[in-house]
Amino acid sequence: MKNQNPITKLLISTFWIVVFNFAFLAFSLETARAESSNIRLSPTLIKITAEPPFEKELPILIENLGDDTVNLNIEIKPFEAGREEKGDIKYLIEDPNPSFKRNIRLLDADFVANKITLSPKENKTLNLKIVVPDNQESIDYYFSIILLSQNDPVFEPVDEDELKTAYSINQIGLATNVLLSVGPFTTPSVEIEEFKTTNNFESGPIPFTLRVTNRGINMIYPKGFIFVKNMFGQTIAKIPVRPENILADSTRRLTDQPQTDSILWNERILFGIYTAEVRLDITETQTISALTKFSVMPVKPTGIALLSLIVVIFIYKRVRKKMENG
Repeated sequence: MKNQNPITKLLISTFWIVVFNFAFLAFSLETARAESSNIRLSPTLIKITAEPPFEKELPILIENLGDDTVNLNIEIKPFEAGREEKGDIKYLIEDPNPSFKRNIRLLDADFVANKITLSPKENKTLNLKIVVPDNQESIDYYFSIILLSQNDPVFEPVDEDELKTAYSINQIGLATNVLLSVGPFTTPSVEIEEFKTTNNFESGPIPFTLRVTNRGINMIYPKGFIFVKNMFGQTIAKIPVRPENILADSTRRLTDQPQTDSILWNERILFGIYTAEVRLDITETQTISALTKFSVMPVKPTGIALLSLIVVIFIYKRVRKKMENG
């Protein structure tokens, strides 16, 4: 074999080091995903609305679907609505209602559960017990029951601006979010923060932006529709708004489908000026609404039609002039 140039040797060695590192990284990520996917927690959301006094006990099922024994830490962390207005949450360092948290316990039989070990294919049911006394004032309390493997990092600060208020969870695995709303309930303070669309379109579909602010102390679950009228006042479309939980003192963007930013009127052939009205039922007796207008002018088809009309008129006048002179 001929002696290789030193530079060539260096390049070949570097190539194999890079390939090895990428292969190792891919293996590590795949292993992490597999380990995470081997644990199942259900339900993922619990919503409780009640007036005091009350006592509830709800099952939380944890399953180990893998072939290895897992050791899990269990934490209960309070949260509030996040900044994205899409149902994201922000975990809090300091509990805003530490005295109320004493009403909440996660039990394994009669003992408080903060750790759990599951053998391969084993499952265990824990009980979430909530006891609210008769003298409890109206309050909303949101928290997550979080499963962390003992190798996972614990909570870390989100950023410097939120260093004193919020935590995120890295490599979390699983969490059951609990939305607890305790009465007595008053009339919700709700307003439509924004309802709009672009003013001028050449064609559909038409996207609507809808943001709703809940200024009250209890969460709401608005349901409703967007009604579209044409320039003659006729209602030509009824578009459903996807119901979502809007936590106390927060704003949320409402859509028609998960993982989207708007509500879409999926009509393509349109012409003229339209009025859209959104109506949201907050309670059985409370409805809020807002209006927006937009226009649709198909520029290309309209331009072609106008040009065709001009050509026809021009030809007509030329033919008529020839006939008169002839």
